[in-house]
Amino acid sequence: MRFFWCLLISSVLILQHEVIAEAEVSGIYKSVYSWSWDYEEIFASWLGDVAADPEFFKKRNIPIDCADTVYGFRWIFARIHKLPMLTTTVDDGVISHETSNPLWSDLPTAETWEKDVRFLTALNYILRRSWTVTLSEDSYPVSLTNLLPGAFFLNLDSSKHVDLIYKMNLTDPKEMPFEFVSSTVPREIKNTKHLVYWYEAKPKTAAEGFRRFLWPVRGTYGWEYVEPQNMPDFSTEQFQLELGNGTFHNYVYNIVKPSMSQEALAQISLRELKLYLHERVGVVEKGYRACNQTRRNRRYCRNTKSKLYDIWSTPSRDKRIRMHFEATRQQISNAKLASPWQTYFLATNVFQVNSRAVNLYELSEVWSKNNFSSKPVDPPTKRWGVRGKIFGRSTIQILH
Repeated sequence: MRFFWCLLISSVLILQHEVIAEAEVSGIYKSVYSWSWDYEEIFASWLGDVAADPEFFKKRNIPIDCADTVYGFRWIFARIHKLPMLTTTVDDGVISHETSNPLWSDLPTAETWEKDVRFLTALNYILRRSWTVTLSEDSYPVSLTNLLPGAFFLNLDSSKHVDLIYKMNLTDPKEMPFEFVSSTVPREIKNTKHLVYWYEAKPKTAAEGFRRFLWPVRGTYGWEYVEPQNMPDFSTEQFQLELGNGTFHNYVYNIVKPSMSQEALAQISLRELKLYLHERVGVVEKGYRACNQTRRNRRYCRNTKSKLYDIWSTPSRDKRIRMHFEATRQQISNAKLASPWQTYFLATNVFQVNSRAVNLYELSEVWSKNNFSSKPVDPPTKRWGVRGKIFGRSTIQILH
């Protein structure tokens, strides 16, 4: 009889173990370790390597926009190092690394993340169900005096954008103190881009600004976050600054890297502004073609609530261009260069149409007077607001 009971208890324990194991396997992956500052430093080093490749997501057929880039790197690193993850979704739900879902629970897994069909399927679902606003729920504000790759700047104003710091240089006065990796809408398989000159305004709310991911820990009812106040370098200083006539981005540069050359900042700002306008050239041309393929497309592209309009319109991009123009003008003035900003803008040609070059000064005037259009159905002439009928059916030639 004793033998029978021992056998029965052993069978129950084995069955219980199998059920637990099956439940664990039905999630996305199993975590073994816990987040710590040591892992944040490892994450920072890893980002410097993988985010330097603009084709990181493209090579693996992972569609991205700006928030996807931030979430994507974090989830992939956590999967590699068997660390827990938690993400808030657009419907105020949460997904952890242990979440089961019919979309992925029966899919095969693999030792490496790149071959893990279950993980990649879940990752795509998570990236589609999260965005810049949920990033605020999953992060906390940090001190400006100890920024590290892995921190990101979140803007929830009308542009709703995020940039992720992937490398830093605190020694060379001619190099920027940090560089960002980012992307933009529409969400698609594409390269990430590197942002060298950063020019954001002071965050308007405590939900924005420089932030880091909160650490998930197992609580009484499942996975939950460590309280922000208990996280390393938690700080609200960036929201309480009195800038006077100064700018937030210059304040941050001075805090992070006091030795940074103002002349180098001005030159880098000019270069980055030109590259950002070059990006808009491609978006405008692709959008115009997409919206004018059929009458139906033209109708949808005029509807501000349609998907086509959302994909190809450029209001957020155009607002950021305006901010960049303002920041560059001020940066050149701050650097006390040999000539005023107008001289540098006039000498910097951006693109050419029908043998006519369009320079930064001309585009600066367009943006200051709101003579451009963000509507994708409008012809390039109206999109760029450049005087004279120089476009016609001609293709814009970018000038490097």
